[in-house]
Amino acid sequence: MMAPICIDARNVIDGKVWDEGGIPLSHAIVKATSGKTIKAFANTKADGSFSLAIEPDTDSLTITVDKLAFERLTLRVPNANQTLKLRMQPNTTQLREVVVSAPAVYQHGDTLRFNLAQFLGKGDVPLDEALRKVPGITVADNGKISYMGKDISNFYIEGLEMLGGNYALATRNLAAANVSSVEVLNNHNEAKMDKGKLSDKVALNVRLKRSTMFRPAGTSEASAGVGVSADKVTDKFLYALGTTGMMFTPKFQCTVSAKMGNIDEFALPHSGPVTVRGYGAESAVSGAEDVIGTLPASSPPLSSKRYLNVNDRLVSANSIFKTGKESTLRINASYAYHKQDNTSASSVDYYLGDDRWLTVNNENFSCRHRHLPMLSAQYELNSDHMYFSNDFSSAADFNKIDMPVIADGSAVSQYEKFDKFKIADAVYLRFRIGHLEWHSTTDISWDKTPSLSLDISTTEGNILQEARSSRLKAVQRFGSTIRAGLSEWDISLKAEGSREKVATSLTRIGSQSDNDMLGHTFLFSATPSYQLTTRDKRMNVNARVDFKAVAISGDNRVGKGARLRFSHFYADPSVQFKYTATPSSKWTFSSSFNHTHGDLLTLLDNEVMHDYRRESANSGILARSSSFSTRGQYEYREPVNLWFAYLSASYSISKHNLMQGQYITDSSSSSSSIAADNNGQDFTLSGSASKNVMSIRSKFTLSSAYSINKRRIMQQNAPTEYYSTDAYVKASANVRPLSWIETDLAAEISFTESRFANVRNDYRTLNARLSLSFFPIDNLELKTNADYSDRQLSKNQYKRNLLWDFRATYKIKSLRIRLSANNIFNRRHYSYILYSGLDTYAYNYALRGREITLSLIFTK
Repeated sequence: MMAPICIDARNVIDGKVWDEGGIPLSHAIVKATSGKTIKAFANTKADGSFSLAIEPDTDSLTITVDKLAFERLTLRVPNANQTLKLRMQPNTTQLREVVVSAPAVYQHGDTLRFNLAQFLGKGDVPLDEALRKVPGITVADNGKISYMGKDISNFYIEGLEMLGGNYALATRNLAAANVSSVEVLNNHNEAKMDKGKLSDKVALNVRLKRSTMFRPAGTSEASAGVGVSADKVTDKFLYALGTTGMMFTPKFQCTVSAKMGNIDEFALPHSGPVTVRGYGAESAVSGAEDVIGTLPASSPPLSSKRYLNVNDRLVSANSIFKTGKESTLRINASYAYHKQDNTSASSVDYYLGDDRWLTVNNENFSCRHRHLPMLSAQYELNSDHMYFSNDFSSAADFNKIDMPVIADGSAVSQYEKFDKFKIADAVYLRFRIGHLEWHSTTDISWDKTPSLSLDISTTEGNILQEARSSRLKAVQRFGSTIRAGLSEWDISLKAEGSREKVATSLTRIGSQSDNDMLGHTFLFSATPSYQLTTRDKRMNVNARVDFKAVAISGDNRVGKGARLRFSHFYADPSVQFKYTATPSSKWTFSSSFNHTHGDLLTLLDNEVMHDYRRESANSGILARSSSFSTRGQYEYREPVNLWFAYLSASYSISKHNLMQGQYITDSSSSSSSIAADNNGQDFTLSGSASKNVMSIRSKFTLSSAYSINKRRIMQQNAPTEYYSTDAYVKASANVRPLSWIETDLAAEISFTESRFANVRNDYRTLNARLSLSFFPIDNLELKTNADYSDRQLSKNQYKRNLLWDFRATYKIKSLRIRLSANNIFNRRHYSYILYSGLDTYAYNYALRGREITLSLIFTK
């Protein structure tokens, strides 16, 4: 017999705080210190109560209570369990002038509220730039937000989620001056009925200033300028026109945006490919696109504004209504047009074995046009005893890609065109009766690519690759959860079915290669789980087993007539352990075992072309793999002292029944898979620490990561084991010691190594960025940016590059007049290398030349 035992050796000091008249005081800060060390702290609740849990490593403590307009209360107490009754005296000191400064951070339970004004400099910035200065928060170049290394799950404005995953539309157009505070919601649960449950999710909630509510807000911009075009002779006209209007009230929010321009990229959602939200039937890539792919265009480690010539259009409308006290209706609609082109040169060294290499040189020009309409709607009822939502989504993506290539001196024409459509609807219901909770999900999605064509023209003739696909998928989940004391038991049942059709046709001179595949997949699973949470919520253990039965049937009705009949039963266990050691530190450990399998594309036994050089076919053997992974993370937070840090380590090992193979010739690269045991291993260690020093209004961040991977691949019919190692260290600082200057500095050094057979390749990279803002007079900002890189291209070859920008902004009330000069030194090329398997890729990208623009920006 086994029973859970919980031992908490910490002392608990609780109590209440009143004023002289016996009225409870809320939001008073209660701290327990030993010497200069803060042992615990809390904010009093609405009834004046507080509770401190303190390690018994000292005999006595100093308790201090602070609240605005009251005298500080200080007393010495023994470090033992006790209840305190504290009364505070009003501060009667008369001051001629009183300056009240709100604290930089306030903690209430799992919520951290950052007073954004404490982190802002003198210049006007949008919300996304302001968030970069908040401790623990990282904002990527594409707008994606993470906290303590974890992507946020939800983005709210005044408690309402209007934009879903495309929140960059708000963060890039909402002025930070309109925001009063930003709340980080740890242990976040979207459903109110889960309040108090431990969760791995973290969300952000933006609180607006009262002056912003009930009135229009947003940004309008008009820009014009010239830039050096790719031919270095003519000048390119640059322009941007756009407006984004927002309205926020307690019961209604909306944002409407219309933009066009060829200066910056804004039409594509920051999350990447267009996705349709669902609870279990989500896929952004269609079957035809998965088989053929899109014409390859690598992305250098640079901001896209440095190398992509763009021409974007965007019209979007987003709104959310509170239809009741606990219900909302959200509608999102948009149409985006995106055009991008760029020029690059590449050199690929293919490993042929026995120290033999084949080098293929290309000059590439890529031009892509995309039209992306989207419409979605969500109704949500979110109460303490019931959660219901219905999500409807529809999206389309119309693509044209023109990518001519000069391959080793020979001209090759490549043109790809495809359209894809997707519709999905998900209904999610949960309700509680007593200690018993029921949950159900119905998720249906349909996607179709009616045609995909890849037209290739070479000196040897024409090649036409065509494909089409459709897929219908339905998922039904049903389950129940019961809580008893500190324990929670759950059983979830899932039935999933899909019907998929994929057809391909490859026409070459003198040959024809076709596939016509039809398949069905059925999955049934039962997942029992058990969760134990201690009364003080310091420890949580969650264990589950996913029992799955899978059946797949499919036929390739042309060619070799391949058939697929597969059924199997799996049991995948997982366990997670969380422990809050102190108010500042938290440990998380998790381990899981998982099985995966292939799909209908196993039957793709006739060749398909991906570009003028790459082709592939499958073996007809279903891919199967099993993996074990484990992860541990330590988090340290001292909100009062603005210290935030985490350290994470993970390890995984996987076993596969197939080995990917590649065979290289002078004219082609053929990919396939063979039946062979294949194991892989991965280890990653990463961490980050950030500290804000409010006395000099600065933020310092240090982050690092190290990973090593082991794989096997079949190259030139010979199995080869290879290892890859990656490591980096990055330091950044935002320093504002004086009101008239602000400095942003970031530097990163990285190392990459690849080892196989008797070959060892490695390179290192140094990237640095410096941004200086000066405010010589009121309303004038002078800002300069410098991006420096020092990249190793070969053993004794290095490439150094400096990209320098400058801008001057003058503010007249709500209007900003901005003169910008980008790439002042007119740098035209950026080179880098990377390793992929046993091969080495070297790229030389053409950069956008010098650009000068004048902008009028109106922010409300």
